[in-house]
Amino acid sequence: MKEETKEEARPIGERVKPASTHTVRSAHLERLAMCKYMVDVADQQLRQPDPRAAIALLTYHDSVELFLVTAADYLGIAADRGATFLVYWKLMRSVGRKMPFFGAMKRLNDSRVALKHHGHIPRRADLAEFRVVVSEFYQEAVAEVFGLNWGDVSMSDYVAIPSVREALKSAERSLADNQIDEGLSACAGALDDLTTAAVKAAMHGNDYRSPFDLGEDMHFKTSSGMGLSRVGPTAKLAEFVDATAESIQAIRQALKIVLLGIDYKSYVRFTRLSPIINKYYGGKRTFHQRHHETPPSASDLQFCIEFVLGAAMRLQSDIAAVDDSPSVPTDGS
Repeated sequence: MKEETKEEARPIGERVKPASTHTVRSAHLERLAMCKYMVDVADQQLRQPDPRAAIALLTYHDSVELFLVTAADYLGIAADRGATFLVYWKLMRSVGRKMPFFGAMKRLNDSRVALKHHGHIPRRADLAEFRVVVSEFYQEAVAEVFGLNWGDVSMSDYVAIPSVREALKSAERSLADNQIDEGLSACAGALDDLTTAAVKAAMHGNDYRSPFDLGEDMHFKTSSGMGLSRVGPTAKLAEFVDATAESIQAIRQALKIVLLGIDYKSYVRFTRLSPIINKYYGGKRTFHQRHHETPPSASDLQFCIEFVLGAAMRLQSDIAAVDDSPSVPTDGS
């Protein structure tokens, strides 16, 4: 999206190495990760029906504003406490940094003021444009200010459950290496570990079953386990047993996702992309890729990573603390 303003936009992907006097501290990385998470939240809000989708505008704006404050802190710019949104472009220019998309961000800010202070609901076409603008802004601005690739900024370091965190990191590495199937398997394992932890965390005292774990687990209630043959006189009964168990498991899983507060429509897309998990006694799991007429793409894997990250951010505050869960990465400062 070409920006017709006096503020020159640097081509997407071109890097500017920050001055050696500036150090990217863990606090900066944490804020950048929060900016990205807020963009993901806004993208989800944008999928809501009108007029609720308009809330995405406020979240996109808040995300960019947090980035501007973080960039100013990183560059050592002393911004006034009451500095307005658009003043940051001038402040960045004063230290030799050309922030992109001034005109588009002015429109974003004007629309935010119109909504928040005057009750003017933005058109969905405008919201869709802001989504693209914000994405392209981050691609350029993060490289311009921090010398980092926006795609490398992730909330995965702040996922508390070790197995989920490591699986997400593995999926991100697979994405970078274009190993799509491996990344999808890592995402499937991450979501399985996450929901398992959330279900267990809801148990108290001598509870026999978690309130999120409805009914009896039918995963191992198979016809073969009951001694029924799929051939001969017990064939129909065996088929009925297996079909019933499969249906109950599917219903239990759907109810668990809904009760945990995970967006079900996004979950459906996730399950269509991610592999089937086969579980065995002793905790062993195997992953079997689904048949796709068109193989999943890098953007599909990116969606799965962001979906699990969003679910983790949503659920981990409800999950009991894990002894070996990490704190925010430190750099010794």
